[in-house]
Amino acid sequence: MQNKTSGVQEMDRLLNFLNNIKNPILIEEFYRLELTGDKIADDLLIQVSKMTIQQLINDGMINIKNEKIYGLTDKGVEMYSIFKELAYKK
Repeated sequence: MQNKTSGVQEMDRLLNFLNNIKNPILIEEFYRLELTGDKIADDLLIQVSKMTIQQLINDGMINIKNEKIYGLTDKGVEMYSIFKELAYKK
């Protein structure tokens, strides 16, 4: 049985990962973190990762320098906190 997660859970996992980066990671390495070995699935995952990272860059939410991701910006940390409040509001 496949593990299915919601878009909210995936975004939470991504932002949590970016918020906890201790050592900068090359953008290209980031794109390959969760490859499956299936070429079609992997091509799709890479495209989704590229779109997501580009949107986070455009929104000023991640620190990028010399093709490396250094984590969330102050704005990114604030937006992640708001996201968690809204996503998991009871």
